Parts: sequence; structure tokens; C-alpha cells
Amino acid sequence: MVFRTTITHPDGSTEVLQISSQQIVCTQPPGIPEICKKSLTTCPCIGGMELFMFGKNFLKDTRVVFQHTAAESPWEEAVQPDKEFLQQ
Repeated sequence: MVFRTTITHPDGSTEVLQISSQQIVCTQPPGIPEICKKSLTTCPCIGGMELFMFGKNFLKDTRVVFQHTAAESPWEEAVQPDKEFLQQ
């Protein structure tokens, strides 16, 4: 962006002053991913059910990690969301 002004001197002559600003970035950086709503609160770990999560700030390379942290049998599984359903 350029700022420009015209100054009129007492003798009637004019002078134009201008300066360029720093580069303006028009994109908002992504925030922390946030889940706002889920279609399920519990389901069996063997699968067979669809889970829909609604939220914001999910990127295309987002992974969802499911885990069970019981001391006797810890379990963890990471999945990639279906990219066709990712929207801004």
C-alpha cells in the first residue's frame, strides 16, 4: 500500500510525498484445531460406526488419534479424515 499526500507551500508551489507500507498479508494464520461437536460420544473399538466431528482450524494433513489409556491394555490408533468432507 502506498500513502501519498500533497503539500502546498506558502509560495504556492506543491510537493508530493509518498511512502510504501510494509507488505500486507491478507490471509489469517490457522488457529489451534477445535472440535465443536461429535456425532458419537462412545462406540466399540472394533469399529463399524461412523463418527462425524464438526470443528474449526482442521488442516488437510490433520490426523485423528483414538486412544484408550487403561494401564492393563493401552491402545492407540491414528486415522486420516476423509478429505472430501474437510471444508474451511
